[in-house]
Amino acid sequence: MEYFKDQELGNIYIKRNSKARKFIFRASSDGIIMTVPYHSRAEQIKEAFNKTKPKLGKLIESRNNGKLIFQKDLYTQISDFHLSIKESSFGNTFSASFSNDILQIITPSSSNYEDQQVISFINTAIEKVLKYRAKLYLPQRLSYLAEKVGARYKSCSISYGKQRLGRCDSDRNILLSYRIMLLPTYLSDYIMLHELAHLKEMNHGDGFHKLLDKYCDGNHKLYNKKLNEFIYPI
Repeated sequence: MEYFKDQELGNIYIKRNSKARKFIFRASSDGIIMTVPYHSRAEQIKEAFNKTKPKLGKLIESRNNGKLIFQKDLYTQISDFHLSIKESSFGNTFSASFSNDILQIITPSSSNYEDQQVISFINTAIEKVLKYRAKLYLPQRLSYLAEKVGARYKSCSISYGKQRLGRCDSDRNILLSYRIMLLPTYLSDYIMLHELAHLKEMNHGDGFHKLLDKYCDGNHKLYNKKLNEFIYPI
């Protein structure tokens, strides 16, 4: 892949796309990925980069602290779908649509993405998709993990709470928060295995921790540490 170095932002990777009609920027692990129209000349790419550079620091910041920073022409992955933000030249209304695993957000031209109303609209649209996907994915995944470890539960429900990720009651019903969808797969599995372990060990005593560690192939402490350190993007 073509790239050039910027002293402040690191490597700027050039991704040529025959379908691209404009320049799109997103954060990578060591810089910025810049999607450009396929036949863009080097001077056009540099000009677009220099024009957008003052705003790109926020992309790097979002990569470093885990929080998602909204901005014009953002295209990024959230959970198992993509978020695309575009500005409209017509009208002053916001819109959101979800199709082909892409949540498309349309905002008025020159929107202020630090404005709480804009942030709230985008977050609400994201959460609506997360809740929809959670109902499809989490019960199915829990069933798979339960069969894998030989556990049996009565029912699985999805909660819309943000504070508690999972719960298993004495009737063997398991409740999972939709926010689990924001976690990487190994951590979302860890939450579900945690609740499955409660089917045999209802408290958090030594027996519970030994069983959960067995379910996690010896990675219980590591996964718990990673979960406590995880920063949710929204």
